[in-house]
Amino acid sequence: EVAYLLRVLLDRLGLHPNHDQLRIIASSASLSDDSAGLDYLESFFGRDRSRFHVVGGQQRPIDFARAAAISAHTPVLASTGAALTAGQPLASIIQSIEAAIGGAPATASSPEVRLGLALSHAGAVDALRHACSGGTPRRVLPRQPTQIGEALFPGIPSAEATAAAEGLVAAIAVARTPSGDPLLPVRAHMMFRNVQGLWVCSDPNCSVPLGRASIPPVGALHYVPSPACGCGARVLELLYCEPCGETFLGGYRSETGNPNQWRLTPDFPDLEQVPDRASAERDYGNYAVFWPVTGRAPGSARWTEKGMLREWRPARLDRASGMITAGAAGDGYIYYVPSMHARPRPGALRPHPPGAFPSRCPRCDADWAGWGVGSPVRGQRTGFQKIAQILADALLREIAPAGQASSRKLVMFSDSRQDAAKLSAGMRQAHHLDVVRQAVVEALAIAGQGSRAFFQQAQGLPLASVEQTAANAFAQSFPQDALVLSQGAGAAANAPCPSRPGLTNAQAAAAIIALASGPYLLGDLFQDAERMMLIEGVNPGGYSKEALWTDHGNQIGSWRDLYDWSGAAPAERHAGLTPQQQAHLVRVRQLALAAVVNMLFASGRRGLESLQIAHAAVAPSAPGAADALVCEAADSALRLLGERRRVQDWPYRATGSPTAPGFLRQYLGAVANRHGRNPAALESAVTARIENGGLVSSFLLYPMHLRVRKAGASAYECTQCRRIHLHP
Repeated sequence: EVAYLLRVLLDRLGLHPNHDQLRIIASSASLSDDSAGLDYLESFFGRDRSRFHVVGGQQRPIDFARAAAISAHTPVLASTGAALTAGQPLASIIQSIEAAIGGAPATASSPEVRLGLALSHAGAVDALRHACSGGTPRRVLPRQPTQIGEALFPGIPSAEATAAAEGLVAAIAVARTPSGDPLLPVRAHMMFRNVQGLWVCSDPNCSVPLGRASIPPVGALHYVPSPACGCGARVLELLYCEPCGETFLGGYRSETGNPNQWRLTPDFPDLEQVPDRASAERDYGNYAVFWPVTGRAPGSARWTEKGMLREWRPARLDRASGMITAGAAGDGYIYYVPSMHARPRPGALRPHPPGAFPSRCPRCDADWAGWGVGSPVRGQRTGFQKIAQILADALLREIAPAGQASSRKLVMFSDSRQDAAKLSAGMRQAHHLDVVRQAVVEALAIAGQGSRAFFQQAQGLPLASVEQTAANAFAQSFPQDALVLSQGAGAAANAPCPSRPGLTNAQAAAAIIALASGPYLLGDLFQDAERMMLIEGVNPGGYSKEALWTDHGNQIGSWRDLYDWSGAAPAERHAGLTPQQQAHLVRVRQLALAAVVNMLFASGRRGLESLQIAHAAVAPSAPGAADALVCEAADSALRLLGERRRVQDWPYRATGSPTAPGFLRQYLGAVANRHGRNPAALESAVTARIENGGLVSSFLLYPMHLRVRKAGASAYECTQCRRIHLHP
């Protein structure tokens, strides 16, 4: 790919590879100066091999005698590694090393240079080079710490030798020469293998796992896609529903001649197309999803999506052969799209197959049709971008010495431009969601403190520094409430409150203070979180084109132009903005609010409630407050609506309905039956409570009216999916 780009560049410059005006200077750590190296240069640059001159370097010889002497210093090297890992001051570490090894006098230069002189005196550089080289002629070879320990510290127990090897490498990485250069440039590789999936025996009566207390819907787990389990049954991919954790089986289809029957395999079945299509995206035409369940019906057996009818059709899976038959009464359901199995009219093309995974879960009825992921059903895989982000965050925290955090730098690269683009975008998005989560959690931590502190300040009471910071932040985020509190604490306390008709300033101030104990308006938390992100220079709306640019089609007009950055905290510039910029500002706030809502109702175990931080709640003054069951069911109804992204306004695409959705009616019916209540009466009471104040309309959430309650002392774990809830 790079060779092609070089040729395109030369063509644009009007030069051919052998042109006399062209000079090529390149460096390589592995190029040889023999005919093989010249052949590589000619093919890479397109220039005649006779026009290249390879200037090779010479390695310094290794002093093997000094390298062997390092084994005498095993204890101090092991303790040095532990001390450096613990972050102990280098000045105290070097004293121990000099006492054991020798080297420069205590008055010599900096601790790093003293460390370098001591390690050089002990032969550390020769020792590490010796352990990480071999062959004839001798060349550098990668080694693991255990291998380095075995080579340099023979006869020492493996754990001690490895600890000494790690201490040796850590000390060399910190040490410097008198000129300030690294003592020995060291490159370390941390290898991580992404989990590509899990596979499972399709027979629930599998004999391989022993001592099972109950019979799950599947058998033994496999970490590679084996054709068959030890019990003889077919192995298929293990899938799950992210919201509810339900188990599914997935497999590649191979035709059998029967239009409603396929043989499922864990790997791509058409060997003639491997490797050309072995890594192709799974679609409905080559992959099937099976729900192994008996005695239970799908929440939505049929639905229409993108003009196509979709079904969960009864099916029978032969566990031994992997043969699945749709339409046959059996032990589960197969995701089925009827139009993909109809014979096309003469001359007509068969429609392009949709995605392999259904947009609806048959168990919890989660509908993800309107979202980029497209399906709540997924494989047991680790996301590449998320893993890269976690590793990058950990590295950034560890690589900088104490007090030098601002100098941290991390470069990520990939052999593929497409992978690099995906990695960059994925990491930025994941990092933004983490920043949103941290900002909301911090806003929750200080929620209610600001109003109380500001009211005390308005009453003339002294404030601690933390309280003063909270009061200032409250005044900046909620100027209207701050004005009410100021008037309520002053001479105008008994005067009518202009912003709250029917109340005096004192009564309005008391109402604001009463809300300080929660539950808190999500809109207030959003304002605090938005302010925190702006202070850190983070776009609250994320890194999409719609958030970054006013004219996102042409990438013109930066989001930074929407804010005034001259104050202590950035503020929105409402004056002087063009209509396009005003629309951009609204768009940024909508995207930021959507990120907060998505974080609050994150699926699986990633939501604030599952993390035991907070949960969505209805205002205490809403109807039904005296009935604990109605209150708890109403809060649960908000969670169910939020997890299914039934939210008003852009960027959400949910459609409202005059009656409760099936999943909500089913849940409320189960609650009513459990507690001996009338299902219709409970549904009516819960509906009245969640619709109070415009929080829910047409069974769509209005986020700015939503409230969030902090976690209490109790938490509850679901006995089926082990998910944590903060109320019964």
